[in-house]
Formats: sequence, C-alpha cells, structure tokens
Amino acid sequence: MAFSGTINGTTNNKYIDCKVVWTATQDIAENYSTVTVSLYYFRTNTGYTTEGTWSGYITINGKTVRDSAAISITNSNTLAMKASVKVPHNADGTKSATISASGYIGGTTLSSTYLSGTIKLNTIPRKATITSAPDFNDEANPTIKYTNNAGASVSSLQACISLTGGIDDIVYRDISKTGTSYTFNLTDSERRVLRAATTGKSRTVKFYIKTVINGVSYYSNLSKTYSIINGNPRLAPTVVDSNESTIRLTGDSNILVKYYSRAKYQINATAKKEATIVSQKVTCGKEVKTTGSGVLLNIESGEFMFNAVDSRGYVTNKPITKKLVEYKKLTCNFTPSNATAAGDVTLNISGNYFNGNFGALDNNLLVHYRYKKDDESYSDWVNAKPTITGNTYSVSISISGLDYNSKYTYQAEAQDALM
Repeated sequence: MAFSGTINGTTNNKYIDCKVVWTATQDIAENYSTVTVSLYYFRTNTGYTTEGTWSGYITINGKTVRDSAAISITNSNTLAMKASVKVPHNADGTKSATISASGYIGGTTLSSTYLSGTIKLNTIPRKATITSAPDFNDEANPTIKYTNNAGASVSSLQACISLTGGIDDIVYRDISKTGTSYTFNLTDSERRVLRAATTGKSRTVKFYIKTVINGVSYYSNLSKTYSIINGNPRLAPTVVDSNESTIRLTGDSNILVKYYSRAKYQINATAKKEATIVSQKVTCGKEVKTTGSGVLLNIESGEFMFNAVDSRGYVTNKPITKKLVEYKKLTCNFTPSNATAAGDVTLNISGNYFNGNFGALDNNLLVHYRYKKDDESYSDWVNAKPTITGNTYSVSISISGLDYNSKYTYQAEAQDALM
C-alpha cells in the first residue's frame, strides 16, 4: 500500500520508453482517494528528438481521460499529459485500482504506447479499534484503550458494553475522537443489569466501539470476563428456647437445657447482587434442618452452624454459640430384695441426677416408694432421703413386718425439677 508509485511501459519505438508516476491523496470522511497520474516519455538514445502533437489517454480505475499536446521527446522525461480521478474505496477502506495509458504522435515513429498496471492504495481508516480491555469485576470501572486513525473526521465515536453482542446493554456513550482510552463509570442501575445477567460467578461480555462516518456505522469489539465479587449471602441468624418448662428453670430463653429445650431458629438469609437463595441449613450436633425457620429438638450442644448458598454458588457460614445447661437425664434403678422369714425386705434405689443449677432455679430431687400385698391397694407414697454423690444418687430402704407367705408388689419413683 502506498500514496505514490511508478508504472513502466513501452512503445512501438524501441528507442522511446514511457512511464506513469502516480500519487494519491485521501478524503477520509468521503472514503475516496484522488489519484493523479502523469504520463512521461523519454528516449533511450541520445542526440535524437521526436516531436509533434501527441494524442492519447490515461485510464484510472476504469475512467478514461483524453488529451493532446505538443511535445518534444528527448532522453529526459517529457510530460505528455496529467489526469486526476476520484477513486472510491471499499466499505472497509481498502482499494486496488488499475492504471493504463496510450498515445501517439502522428507522422512520427511513435505510433503506439503500451502501459498498464494495478496499484494498491493505502487503506482509508473507517473505524476505531479497541486495542485492549480488562477482565473486570462488578464493583470496578473498566478502562478500554483504542486507536482512532480517522481522528476528528468521524461523525461519531462511542463505546458500550454488551452481554451478547446483540444490543448495548450498557448504553453507548461518547468517547474522545482524539483520545486513546476511556473509562466506563458505571451507574448503580448499569451494575444491576450486569449482575442480573450473570447467573454464575462470571460470564463473558463484549466491549464495543462504534464509529460513524457519513451515516455508516463500523464496529470493533473485544470479549472479556466479567465476574461477581463479594457475593456471599448475608446471614442474621437467631436461636431461642421455646420450651416454657425449661425457660421457667433457666429464666432466660437464650439459655438452652440439654435434651429438653426446643431451639426455635431463624436463619434470615439474604442474597446479594441480584442473586437468590437456593438452599439454607442449620446444624446442631446430629440435628439438621433445611428450612429458613423452625425448631430443633434433642439439643445436645450449644454450637449452631448456619449455612446459606445463593444461585451463583456463593456460600456463607455463620456460627452461633448458646449457653447450654449440661443437664443429665434423671434415671431410676430399683432392686428390691427377697423377703426374709422374719418379713424384712430391703429396697435399693439409685440413678443419675443433674446436681446443679439451671440458671433461675437449682435442681431438686424427690425419691419415694410404695408397695402392696397381693390384690390389696397400694400404700401411700413414702419419701426416702437419697444420698447424692456428684451426678448420681442412691438410697436403701428397709421394710419389716411383711407376711412371708404373701406376694408383694413394689414401686419406686424419682422426680427432679424437669422430669
């Protein structure tokens, strides 16, 4: 590609040669080059001159210009004619054109001219080109770099961001015709558009530059990766005891009693950046719930782990620790001995017992027993004073005066503040 050049030719006279010298000037706005061609003759021997009225033509890109002139051909370049033609370029600014020339001087040995060739003109810039663009995240303002060889001759120069290449999802905005970079200062609504269209953690977007020249639009684009950052869901979980019996003992719904509290929870998960919550979960020991709210039973730990996952796969885990009363379940083991011949029986009662404080109240223990003969009615309950060691208790009761020959049924019972 060039703005000037030379094409050599021949004539019927072996001592006379010819050439054309061409130049081109561009009209960027109108997308054409003015090609000027000058036809010269010269002799290859010295001491001779061919002269007369020259007649002929120059054809440029299919357009012929005719002329005639009185010339004298020596061994120096002799201009026969000069022609200029506007040569339209292709839509992309490229263009190749043919040049040919013919002529003669009547009554001389120069009766014909043979000259033709093809030239490739410099491309006329039709569009600005994006030279670089960044991968960027949803909180950033990306900067593109570009070149605009057409400069101020363009009618309009704009840039946009498109999700698919079909439309300007982030609308076109004017950029400098003489600049080399542009920063997209995205609005909140534009950020929402990009986030709403990003179902995963990232996606491909396209940067576009649109160049308008004389009503014709030209486009340059570059694909880059757009990603969502800081997208983890928000969690504001709560846990309280909803069992009135245990609350009465602890005096505080924020204190849980092992095994018996009813842990009422709320996960309160909120998705961020146009995502949605797709799953949520709470775990406490072996207990697991996958609903946003509910009640956990059989509480064996004060450690709760809350979890939420959004539609992009972002995960948030948040723990809550509650004070847990390490309640020990009350048991009652009862072993009566066989009656002696004298009518004596020993009742051995033992078991586990929470020997501690719930928060508002101390635990207490009541152990009692009763018995009956054959089909008679039970006696009244009789309280027994247990011996408490750590979290266990025991008591031994002696009964006398029983009828050795009769059948007896015995019962023992233990009660604490909870059971």
